Amino acid sequence: MNDDVARQHRVLVAEDDQAMRQLLAIRLRSAGIRVDTVCNGEQLTRRIEGGEGERHLPAVVITALGAPGGCSLKTLRKLTRERWGVPVILITSLGDESGFRRARQLRAVTVLEKPFDIDELVALVDHLVTTRSETCDDE
Repeated sequence: MNDDVARQHRVLVAEDDQAMRQLLAIRLRSAGIRVDTVCNGEQLTRRIEGGEGERHLPAVVITALGAPGGCSLKTLRKLTRERWGVPVILITSLGDESGFRRARQLRAVTVLEKPFDIDELVALVDHLVTTRSETCDDE
């Protein structure tokens, strides 16, 4: 990954499982991707909305779908449609096909069911961060 891209764009990981959150952060950082982590969907929303109306939009969000403290479909809607336009990768262990369909309707980039290939996830995030950087540079 281009060092300028890594310095400018962060990935936000919202995962209630501490071991998974740490694993994702370590693997992404080892690929040169800047990472912030939060424990749940509420912290995710607060982190992005920031204080005093100032938003801190990450390049990509990785979050759990439907788990206690994970990302709700309402939060996903905010991320992808309503205001923020942030690419979202969802992780789930629930295997709920209706949840998958709804997440795709709300423009999640992908829904990964545990267990998943973390190398593929890192490659996808790298691609999304690079693409977002190129889009921002064109504006």
